[in-house]
Amino acid sequence: MRGNADVLPGLSSSIRPFAYHSPTRHRSVGDVGAPALTYCDRAEATANAITGLFARAADLAKLDDKLDAEGDLREASAHWLRHEMLTALVNHTGDLKIGQDHAGHENIA
Repeated sequence: MRGNADVLPGLSSSIRPFAYHSPTRHRSVGDVGAPALTYCDRAEATANAITGLFARAADLAKLDDKLDAEGDLREASAHWLRHEMLTALVNHTGDLKIGQDHAGHENIA
């Protein structure tokens, strides 16, 4: 199986393993004896990984002189991606209730 570096050169350097932060040290999730990550830890790690991917994609767009795409990618965030996914879901299904349920919102008004 090929790693990220083989598929997208330079990408692996911008992605860090999810880590558990303690006041004394960082531990990778896979470390033996590492405490389980809380929901907030996982959400933050996921958001950071997504932000890192957008930043690397923006760097690649800049190298290709695609400055409009670079600007859009630099403004992108995990929160934006979530809304894009929910919008696509509602547009595809035509059911606002499904989007509401996936978003975890009781009220979308």
